[in-house]
Amino acid sequence: MQHDFSFDASGLINSVKICTLVAIIFVSFSFGSSQATDLLATPSAAKARKNVPTVSTTKSKNLTATTSPAFNSSSIAGADNAIAASAAYAYFRKTNLPHGVPIVEGAGAIAADLETGAILFEKNKDDVYPTASVAKLMTAVIAQETFASSSVITAGSDAASFYGNSAGIVSGESFRWTDLLYGLLLPSSNDAARMIEHAQQNLLASMNGKAAELGMTHTHYADPSGFSQDTVSSAGDLVKLLRYIYLKHPEIAAVSRTREHSVVSGGRKIRHIWDNINWPAGDQKFLGGKAGFTDEAIETMAGIWLVNPSKSGIRPIGIVILGSHRRVNNVRAIESYIQSQFIYGTTTPVFTDTIPKPRITFSGAVLFEAVRDYLK
Repeated sequence: MQHDFSFDASGLINSVKICTLVAIIFVSFSFGSSQATDLLATPSAAKARKNVPTVSTTKSKNLTATTSPAFNSSSIAGADNAIAASAAYAYFRKTNLPHGVPIVEGAGAIAADLETGAILFEKNKDDVYPTASVAKLMTAVIAQETFASSSVITAGSDAASFYGNSAGIVSGESFRWTDLLYGLLLPSSNDAARMIEHAQQNLLASMNGKAAELGMTHTHYADPSGFSQDTVSSAGDLVKLLRYIYLKHPEIAAVSRTREHSVVSGGRKIRHIWDNINWPAGDQKFLGGKAGFTDEAIETMAGIWLVNPSKSGIRPIGIVILGSHRRVNNVRAIESYIQSQFIYGTTTPVFTDTIPKPRITFSGAVLFEAVRDYLK
């Protein structure tokens, strides 16, 4: 008796290819992950990583990942100094299963990596709302780029009596700019903002000009403190400002996270102790930022946090919340979402001097993403 027999060579080859790939992945996973962790931990790698472009991930509700045009490819120094620049670092969703997008009751919100520009969460990011005292971040930027550290600013009677005198400044007191910056950002002093406006000609024009320079197309500053409801912006715009501060003015972030600052003023010789009202004390992940509140804006927040996406490396994440009744809860929900649902790394094949063919290098990327990219 004869039996018909057919041989599917293509199917067998594909099966062998997949099995071989899985075997290689599992054998090398431990080495590849630890190697990448060490690479990301080195200062030289961190510096190089800023110049590596991101790649887009799949979109889901309130979630996109964008490519930042501001960064160019550069070489990444590996343990053997042989790896050339062909690996692109990006955010990967941890699983392909449906994942829980956090409930953020704020009117507008965004979370973005301040090095790569990748947007990890968004809600009404282009809608315009009053900013409240978050506006003081731009006031700080313009003043920092204008005043010398030794500049002395004196309070007039109108500044000292302005609504929101949380720094307790009285008429006739004078402060070096480096001290007044603490009064502006820690107790969120409207009188400090008014003093800066008197000392800096065309302050509002400069603030709006800087906003235009940074591409903040939904932003308008009507006053330097954010007290006016006509001072408005969007979450998407404010994260651009946070990125500028992170990259160009880390000293502003450092001041805004200081828990307390004590200073004796010139002129009246009054001692002031200014406490930080921006964020709850004890949060070591908070790198700085500004909180605000008015009846029109409700609670607002624009800050920078160190977030660890699925233990694949600490990342600087800018988070903005506008029009919220629970900004602290909203920020923490977004932090938790990023840490539990994302991994930062690469599955891009890497060429080396010693290995002529591409290979997968793990640095936190999940298995299904690696297989998907390899089989393309």
